[in-house]
Amino acid sequence: PNQPQEDPLAVLETLVVPLESIKPGSHQPVRAYDKNGVAVIIHTGKDSPSSGVLVFVVSIMSMNPQPITDVVFQAAVPKSMRVKLQAPSVTELPGYNPIVPGQAITQVMLVANPSAARIRLKYKFSYTAGGEGISDLGEVSDFPVQ
Repeated sequence: PNQPQEDPLAVLETLVVPLESIKPGSHQPVRAYDKNGVAVIIHTGKDSPSSGVLVFVVSIMSMNPQPITDVVFQAAVPKSMRVKLQAPSVTELPGYNPIVPGQAITQVMLVANPSAARIRLKYKFSYTAGGEGISDLGEVSDFPVQ
């Protein structure tokens, strides 16, 4: 069990999970952020790509009439775990148009949780809307552990 290639924390370094390969899990999505017409929702993936590694998809949507740009979602977990965010699909969204369905930014997030402990995810979310820089911190913990 102490072999490096089986350590979920080490596996995370090189692990890449394509968005297309992720199937939605049965756990309710978690709304991490909802302000200024911008929402961040974290979905749980159904399958684990490696033992002790959980897959999440971060979806960022906007109903703000202003375009939002420079979108950055960062995450941190307790020391017994490790988090890896893959590159986002895009970093900006057009202003909301009620006639045309909105787009979303999607970002795959992998969490190595070898001890199956409760996941406390702290995040920093920042973006620019209408020329104003907005930055917010938050924490969510309503996730399945396995």
